[in-house]
Parts: sequence; C-alpha cells; structure tokens
Amino acid sequence: MAYTVVAYLLLIVLGPTGLHLCYLNRPKHGFVWASTGGFFLVGLLRDMVMIPRYVRECNGADEELSRTKLEMEKYTEPPLRYGRSIGALIFGAYLGYLFSCADQIGDHFSIDESILSIVLESLGVSVGVWIVISIGNENCSFWKVLFATACMTTLLRFQEEPNGRIDVWMESAAATFMSSKTKFWRPLPLKKKSKSRFSFVKSAMKMYAFVFMFLFLVSYGDYNHGEMSSDDDSGYVPIKFLVDSFFDKDEWRNLSETLNQLFQQGRREGWYKIYEELRKSTNVFAEAEAFKVLELEDGATKEQIRKQYRKLSKIYHPDRNPDSPPDRFEKIVQAYEFLTNKKNN
Repeated sequence: MAYTVVAYLLLIVLGPTGLHLCYLNRPKHGFVWASTGGFFLVGLLRDMVMIPRYVRECNGADEELSRTKLEMEKYTEPPLRYGRSIGALIFGAYLGYLFSCADQIGDHFSIDESILSIVLESLGVSVGVWIVISIGNENCSFWKVLFATACMTTLLRFQEEPNGRIDVWMESAAATFMSSKTKFWRPLPLKKKSKSRFSFVKSAMKMYAFVFMFLFLVSYGDYNHGEMSSDDDSGYVPIKFLVDSFFDKDEWRNLSETLNQLFQQGRREGWYKIYEELRKSTNVFAEAEAFKVLELEDGATKEQIRKQYRKLSKIYHPDRNPDSPPDRFEKIVQAYEFLTNKKNN
C-alpha cells in the first residue's frame, strides 16, 4: 500500500530523480522525470497537485477505478490531452536528438553512418513519444509510431540542406500525430492488486536500468560531438580530443600499470595481505585503534605504552603462547611502533 506522506517526502527530497513515481508504480513517468530533471522542474509542480490521485491509482481505490470506468465508457478511445501531447512532442525531440548523437557507434560494427543516423533518430523519437503517451491507463501502437517517424526521417534526409535540430522536431510532430491516432485504453484489472513490499524495488530497478542507458547515450554523444572552451579563449576544443589526450599521458599509463600490478599481486597473494601492506605503507593505523589494541586509555604516556607492550608481548608472543591468534602479536607490534613514533615526533 502506498502512502501520500511518503510520496510527498520523496518528491520534496528526490523529486528530479523520479523516485516518488517509482514508489507509486509509475516507472515510465519516473524515467521521464529522471532523464529531464523533473521535466525541467515544471512537472514537479504538477506532481504536487496530482500525487493524491496517483496514490489512489496505485492502491486501486474504488473511487479511482469508478472514475476511469466512466471515462472509458464515455470515450471509446482516450481523448486528446494537449498537455500530454506537448510533453510527448518535447520528450520525443529530446530523445531523438540524443540518440542521433550516438551515430558514431556504427564505426565499431561497420554500419553506414547515414543509415544508422536514420535508425537511431527514428528510434529515439518514437521511444520518447511512446513513453509519454503510454503513462497511466492509456497506450498507443509503438510500431505505427515508429513507422511514421522513420518515414518522416527518411523524407527529411532527401532535403538539399537538412537541418538536424529542426528536422527532429518535425519527426517528433509526426510521431505525436500518429500516437494520437492509435491510442487505446489499457484493460482495467479484474481485481485489486496488492502492492508487495518488493514492488517499489522492482519498479526502481526497471526505471534506473533505462536511466543508465540514457546516461550512456548522453556520455557517448558528448564524447563524440561535445566541445569545451579553452583556457586562453582561443576557441573550442573537442571533448574527444581532451579525453584521448588524457589517456595518452605518461601519468595515466604509469597509474594504469601500477593498478594492474596491484591487481595481479592481489590475485596471487590475497587481497587482505595487500590491504595490510597498504595500511602499513600509508601509516593509517588510527591512534584510537592503537590504544585499543594495547588495552590502554587514550593519552597514555610513553612509559605506560612501553610497559604495556612488554606485558602483552610476554602473553601473546608465538613462542610463549602458541595458541594465541597469529595476527594478535603482529597488531601489538604495529600499535607500539605507531604510538612510539608519534610520541617521538
């Protein structure tokens, strides 16, 4: 069962991530918010009003089911909703542009860049429009939307001077128009579905899997097409050049080689031993832990430390007490050396 207070709390704290919509079992809606920052923060204001209704829908409240049934009886097909259509137009163009920026991925698979650009842009626009239209109790034919988008994309490619940023809006308009002509109602559940304790986790995992793919596309597009202004104001430098230059530096090569050697050593000798060696080399043996190992209170004098070390050495030395834990004496020595060096300094 979903609670209004929890939904509002998630909205206020983590609104742009769409987590409150995952909680209300609206993963598609949440993905739109997570990939646009709450639809550029405007959608979060609407959620402040709509959350009580979303909670009733999530809980399968009788009044909400009755309202939906009356609307389905009144309209054989979902009516045109201008707000949702505008949202689909914007989000379709947004995803279409991001998908098109990943066209150089074809270099890894020997695919013609012009063909891949049409496929990716059409797919991005169609997915964006379909996701927005199919939120809630409504849906549309994804394949018909994709067909309309692909036709428009192909047609626009035959222009003498194609303009990518304008073309993607025209493709999104064609996709939105087709979605309005192929909309249909989702069938209502025959009985109430109880919200399991894991449904929120499943919904969040589903949504953030798509968010991860979205971030990959954004990163890949920025890597291949992005630019940054130079420090001397001489112009813009491609991000791809900056990244490639960083990985060509000797500092990165040395670090990479060191990490690889450390990884191989860890596989041979065990990761705990590597951790112990790193701890010794970096001298991160905390003072509080050292006093605890020597069974002393914080602030003990140098003479007290020396006496306690001798006392514990007689008890835990392997030659005197073979049954003591093998690492106990080693820790005592490390603690004594750490505190002695600290006192001397």
